Amino acid sequence: MDSLFKDNLISGFIEKLEAGIITYLEHDYLKKIITSFMLIQQYNKIRSQKTESIILRYYSWLIKNNHVIPLSPKLKTEYFLLKTAIEKYFHFFSIKIQNQRTKQYSQFEQLQILAEFWGHYLSRQEDEILKFLTFFIEKIYEVPAHFTNEIFNLLYSTWRPILSPIAAIPQKKFSLEEIEGYFFGEINKQTFESHILQNADLLFSITNPQFTNHLFLPKQDNFDIFEAALVVHEFQHIQDSSRVHETSLFVSEKSALNAERIFLNILGTGKRGKFCWLESNLFYPLLLLKWELDIILSDAYDINNFYALCQNHSMNPIGLSPLFDWGAPFQMSAYCAATMDLEPNWKSYLRELGET
Repeated sequence: MDSLFKDNLISGFIEKLEAGIITYLEHDYLKKIITSFMLIQQYNKIRSQKTESIILRYYSWLIKNNHVIPLSPKLKTEYFLLKTAIEKYFHFFSIKIQNQRTKQYSQFEQLQILAEFWGHYLSRQEDEILKFLTFFIEKIYEVPAHFTNEIFNLLYSTWRPILSPIAAIPQKKFSLEEIEGYFFGEINKQTFESHILQNADLLFSITNPQFTNHLFLPKQDNFDIFEAALVVHEFQHIQDSSRVHETSLFVSEKSALNAERIFLNILGTGKRGKFCWLESNLFYPLLLLKWELDIILSDAYDINNFYALCQNHSMNPIGLSPLFDWGAPFQMSAYCAATMDLEPNWKSYLRELGET
């Protein structure tokens, strides 16, 4: 992790932030680095004093900035979600903050605060919660309304996937160098630094058009075809960052998921490959959204409820990251919508559609 502090770049950003002279792109990069620090350290259960001091200084700035500078609802939302993520990090490592009380919010309490930023006042009435979640998904992730409606219809229906098509999947294994050659070729290679995260099943990237891109991987080679597609997904984010400064989560993920889809098609995975892609990017995310809604409504965080949902929809239960509740509310909706947009025939992969 300390390699990300090359030339004291991040410390310099913190000093600029505190002085009020940081640029938009510098601040964007700083937020991504801090988020990555917390994600990796919590996943590996390893603390670093160097990164911790950066996180503490950024947290202090967030607290001060929240009370001093008038913020738009969108910025209030962004800063609150980052603040709660940092507080979860503090709680995870039992870090005490001098003269500052931190609180662990329930899913509903967090949603209640976010709603107030946008002039909505939530009680635990299901119709109110659904109305605000619909607004939030369309406003923050910029998911088109017709996809939002489709997603909520599916959350209240008894759909099941068709039986997985019987077909052979290519067994080829890929190295990072091979995947990079496939995606970028020899001419248009992008500059990035790769980091192997030992004992962590994480794959993500930090992108910025002005600074070094970083790719975090669980291994250097021996990727199966679907793991290689996930690397392609991150390469698309890296490529997009050099051309687009800011875009919505929906548009960003649609571009990366499309790169995955093309990779799988080129390598001849056929109908079974498409089914597996839909399963990963639509069917399981729908179940996660359904479980998240249940948590918001009941405050009952029980992994067994998710396993039961999988079985009710004739899907195999999957293991979840211990950091599942770390992200923004209903974030998976952007992935579901992007997948629906890229595969208009997604309904043909479902059976027994009906209301619960």
